[in-house]
Amino acid sequence: MKKLAVLFMAALLVLAGVSPLAQATQLTAPTSTVSVSITIPESISVSCTPASVAFTGTPSAGSQPIGGPISCTTNWNLQNTRTVVDVLEYFSSNTPFGTPNIVNSMITASVNAGTATPFSSTAVTQFGINGFYGPLLGQQSFTSSSTNFNGSQTDTLQLAVINSASIPPGTYTATLNVVALAP
Repeated sequence: MKKLAVLFMAALLVLAGVSPLAQATQLTAPTSTVSVSITIPESISVSCTPASVAFTGTPSAGSQPIGGPISCTTNWNLQNTRTVVDVLEYFSSNTPFGTPNIVNSMITASVNAGTATPFSSTAVTQFGINGFYGPLLGQQSFTSSSTNFNGSQTDTLQLAVINSASIPPGTYTATLNVVALAP
């Protein structure tokens, strides 16, 4: 009976909101802080496919395509202080095929099915890169209110050779450089 009375009193105290534990004071440790930062670097890349194109055909005084079109995709994630993304293509030499019989001006480029333009026969330095440039492959402009500082663009490039009849028989290879930059 005595046990029952003690349990009854304890239950009444708990129901009344009076508990021996409720009278203890809370102990709290000082707040610890952790600095959290997120850094997203600027980036720009360009990738072209196919990785090689070839011309095999009957020599002609006219213009003949070199393989099929080359598709170049440029991706960027830029700060809003940038104003433009340029995509340029160039050869490093005026005789990129290693023979004086094939000079840059004999190679043309048509960008996005536009007019075929010969590569320059004069070296030019653009954005610190010295080369013999073809037409501008791609360009994306920005303003301070632009929303496309993170994006991508795909452009096509069709190369052609002019006057292949003046080229002696043989196999000639060159490297076309494609660069994307955001000055």
